[in-house]
Amino acid sequence: MMFDDGTPDFDAAADKGDNARPRFYSKPVKNNFRSESEGRPVFEDKEFVEILVPGDRKTVVDTLVKDEHKRRWPREYAAFKAGQEVPVEGTPLEEWPQITRSQVEELKFAHIRTVEQLASLPDDPRTVRSPWGALRCARRRSAIWKR
Repeated sequence: MMFDDGTPDFDAAADKGDNARPRFYSKPVKNNFRSESEGRPVFEDKEFVEILVPGDRKTVVDTLVKDEHKRRWPREYAAFKAGQEVPVEGTPLEEWPQITRSQVEELKFAHIRTVEQLASLPDDPRTVRSPWGALRCARRRSAIWKR
């Protein structure tokens, strides 16, 4: 399901068990109406969310925060408002002896930070993209390791 502006409805995706990870942040956005009426550039801080999907580095949504995002990720949004970072839950790849440091960096490039995220990836090669092959090899190891 999509919103009117073309961004995905993450509440609907959550019902299907997605594992998207948000990063909330603020950035200044030019207010064109006020800039024109005041004859100078006027900026306002706006809240944005960058949504990453572990295993799919090509799918990144970066949009203004909507109420749906706040409902989908209340803990992450509350941490953002408090000026804190939410720790990723699970076993960090850096602590997992089954893969090399190089593989850790390759997996991070694919937005994968934990063994659990790696183990939850689908086997579909169109979904899991890794030009280095480390992703699929490490995924098999993580599934065995979690047993």
